Amino acid sequence: MNVVHEESLSISNSYSTTFSELVHTDEQIREILSVDDLPWEDLHHRSSFLLEIDHFENDFSSIFTTDYVKEPQNPLKNHDSELNLGNISRTIPTDISVKPGIFENIHIGASYMEDEIQTYKALFQEFCDMFAWSYEEMPGIDLAIFFHEIKTYPDAKPIRQCLRRIHPRKAATFKAEVEKLLKASFIYPIPLTDWVSNIVPVNKKQGTIRICIDYRDINRACQKDNYPTPYIDQIIDDCAISEIFPFMDGFSGYNQINILPADQPKTAFICPWGTFAYCKLPFGLKNSGAAFQRAISYTFHDIKHIVKPYLDDLPAHSLHRADHLIHLREIFMRCRHYRIRLNLHKCVFCTETGQLLGFVVSKADICVDPLKVEAIVKLPPPLTLRQLQSLQAKENFLH
Repeated sequence: MNVVHEESLSISNSYSTTFSELVHTDEQIREILSVDDLPWEDLHHRSSFLLEIDHFENDFSSIFTTDYVKEPQNPLKNHDSELNLGNISRTIPTDISVKPGIFENIHIGASYMEDEIQTYKALFQEFCDMFAWSYEEMPGIDLAIFFHEIKTYPDAKPIRQCLRRIHPRKAATFKAEVEKLLKASFIYPIPLTDWVSNIVPVNKKQGTIRICIDYRDINRACQKDNYPTPYIDQIIDDCAISEIFPFMDGFSGYNQINILPADQPKTAFICPWGTFAYCKLPFGLKNSGAAFQRAISYTFHDIKHIVKPYLDDLPAHSLHRADHLIHLREIFMRCRHYRIRLNLHKCVFCTETGQLLGFVVSKADICVDPLKVEAIVKLPPPLTLRQLQSLQAKENFLH
């Protein structure tokens, strides 16, 4: 646990430059942008037992053809109700807002009576500051408790990447994302730095674009943090014997951790509107997961019999229904003390059955999430080596 004095961690607020003064006009942006999309290979599903792609023919159409592939059978059809989505507890939205004219709904299990819902509503209103709806409402974990260091090898040579071209149709979205991060004080303009990386667009499920940074150069120069991540099967087994579950999710997970000011220039990235550095832990940086797991494990180290933190997922469980209210209060008290914020839109409370880390858990049974099984069953036959490797990785999830 890294602990420092408060005065040594004060982040300079001297950057009073507005975003409009940092960016170019739309005409200038079009001059420096290109219509070519950047290639971005995802090797996440590369199977370790296969040879390199160059050693294979990349076309498997002669092997996998529609003449030899039978229609896949859906294991969800005519199956027991335990594997049905209808077995997942139904929830009802409950407004916990304390301000008139503002609706802040939270989802509570429908099996609870009206008087029980009002009791939980009072608890959520008491700890309403534990939920964040925007970046501005997320102060970050206290620097005096935990911060992230970017430790590079002593002989590592800094690398400055040149500005890459961005598709003009994505420029407006990129500009809005950079402005949002700058407004939330996640990033700040930095004039001089040894390390410079490029931005990379990542499409989210909601249809929006998240800005990630190509930190491959700095990642190769960083030492590996071997802090362990909990085993998913152990978390599932510990939670499955309980009656009631709350499923919580951290708001913008890694961004809740502050970076040591001396290491912030190493996170610098370049874009058509300037060079910026992160003061919050970004996605894509080496050891981000280990750092967040260390911080979240320390936060709940004394109540691990209640909550089982797995990165930014905070699944909890109560063996008995009557203890659930007390357990939630203990979790919220620690979130408030360590300034951890939860994403209200991804939290579900007081359920008897729910989805947890790719599985459906309840007191009676554990089963694989039917949506994931159905997604694998509906996949088309693989025609290339990359598709074959991706299919193998997805099928391994079921074993």
